[in-house]
Amino acid sequence: MNKIIFTRKHIITAVIIGILFIFATVGTWFSVISPKVRETFEARGALERTQKENINLQNKLIEVKKNPSLIESEIVKTVPIISNGIDLPGYFKELEAIDSNLNISIRNITFKQDIVFPSESEREQLRKSEVAFDVVCDSSSDLISFVDQLEHGERFGNIKNVDYRAEVGNDEIANSYSTTIVLEFYYLSIFETGKPIG
Repeated sequence: MNKIIFTRKHIITAVIIGILFIFATVGTWFSVISPKVRETFEARGALERTQKENINLQNKLIEVKKNPSLIESEIVKTVPIISNGIDLPGYFKELEAIDSNLNISIRNITFKQDIVFPSESEREQLRKSEVAFDVVCDSSSDLISFVDQLEHGERFGNIKNVDYRAEVGNDEIANSYSTTIVLEFYYLSIFETGKPIG
C-alpha cells in the first residue's frame, strides 16, 4: 500500500484553492443571488400592497352596489327632466316671472352651444347650452333670492359660476348690486325624440 504524503506545498495549494472557492462563493452571493433575493422581497411586498388595495376596492364596490342606481333614484324619477331642446323663449318667460317678483334687471345675455355625447355625426345626442347674463338690482337680498330661485328651478341645469359685485357710493354704503351668472342646460337633440327643438 502506498502512503500519501502531504507536503507543505500541497497544503498551501489546498488552502489557497479553499480560500479562492470561499471568495468565489461569497462574490457570487453578493453579485448575483443577493440582488435577486432583494428583488423577490420587494416584489412580494408590492404584491401584498396590491392585494390589500384590491380588497379595499372590492369592499368599496360592494358598498356602492348597495346604493340605488341613479336611474332608479327619486331625483331622476321626479324633476328635473331633460327637455327636448332648450326652449329659450320659454326659459326667458320663466326668468321674467322671477324678475317681476323682484326688483332686478337682466342684461347682456350670451349663448354657447356644445355636444356632450356622443359626437356631431351621431343622430342621438345629448347637448348643452351655456347661457351667461348679468343681473343688476338695488338690494342684495333680491340678488340672492334670484340666484336661489334659479338653483331650485325645474330645468335640468347647473349654475356653473356666479360673480357678485357691489358698487359703493360716497357714503360707503353699497347702493347697487350686480352679478354675472353662467348656467349650463342639458337637452336632447331632435334626432333623439323626433320632436322639433323649441
